[in-house]
Amino acid sequence: VPHDSHCEALGEFDSAVRECAESFTCLRPNDTAWEQATLVTRQGGLGFRSLVAHASAAFLASASACHSLCPQLDSDFAWDIASENSDANRALFAYNAAVGSEGAICSNTSDPLRQQVLSSKIDGKVVARMKDPSSATLSFQAHLNLVSAPDSSRWLHAVPSGDSDNHVSAELFVPMLQRRLRMPIFDSEHY
Repeated sequence: VPHDSHCEALGEFDSAVRECAESFTCLRPNDTAWEQATLVTRQGGLGFRSLVAHASAAFLASASACHSLCPQLDSDFAWDIASENSDANRALFAYNAAVGSEGAICSNTSDPLRQQVLSSKIDGKVVARMKDPSSATLSFQAHLNLVSAPDSSRWLHAVPSGDSDNHVSAELFVPMLQRRLRMPIFDSEHY
């Protein structure tokens, strides 16, 4: 399915994921904190992937992996990534716009495209923008460096178990999420 033919539905799903996360954590992250939450955990996020942000990468990876077989299912299918305004070319244009010139893919590429690699470049661009010294405070840049340090997200992947003493209560888990997303713990500062 071309990445831009169902953007509205993907946006609705993204909104539903955010509402669900807010309802079970009782947190209301601002847009910056939510954008961080949509990053993979190794980049300092919570892994709530944005379908809208990664739709072009998903389409390119899927289509490049199976384009030689697609004509067997759809005789009108053509892998026309270089043809202006084709489904693949529109996805390539959207992807290149998301990653910038450093991560851009040429329309004549013959390399297999993997979504994990493509999505990693999208996340990398988001992180670079979030850490940009012209808009991010030094403390926020340091925070992003800390939450994306090796093994700093391991706790998010641990299976809770009372027997192995790695069960975290909701009262503790919510502040852990607040600290990860750099959200205030209290409504106002106090001693």
